[in-house]
Amino acid sequence: MRTRAPLPGLARLLPISVIVVGLVAPTGCGDAPRRFTEPMVLGGQRVPPEVLERGARAYSLYCVSCHGVDGSGRGNGSRSLDNPPRDFREGVFVHVSGPPGSLPSDADLGATILNGLPGTGMPAWNGLDPEELHGVIQYLKTFSPRWQEVPPA
Repeated sequence: MRTRAPLPGLARLLPISVIVVGLVAPTGCGDAPRRFTEPMVLGGQRVPPEVLERGARAYSLYCVSCHGVDGSGRGNGSRSLDNPPRDFREGVFVHVSGPPGSLPSDADLGATILNGLPGTGMPAWNGLDPEELHGVIQYLKTFSPRWQEVPPA
């Protein structure tokens, strides 16, 4: 019966590291695959795919930890919050300038993002440049079908 000699030091970890890198490394060279290739009508506005892509990137940097990849408000960071983050899939918002139950305007969403909501886990993201802010506002709308059905009040 033949036995294998143990691999020295790091050589034992090489197969594992190749598997792990293969699981987390992006495919190809460059950016992740595009999620949006066509414009969408959201809140009565035609939104180009480039804006939605920019918004998706900013969302993944600033929002996903609490609001989750799916917009459910159940990201890992939400566990430590007393009040759960907004579930964007429902399309229900508290801070609106229109009548209760209406969708917020872009200005409403922008104010919430830039100023945060004191007393909640929502921080102020006032360092976003205008293009990132616009992109995030539009991307948030993709989580709920309400934005495709009803324009904001």
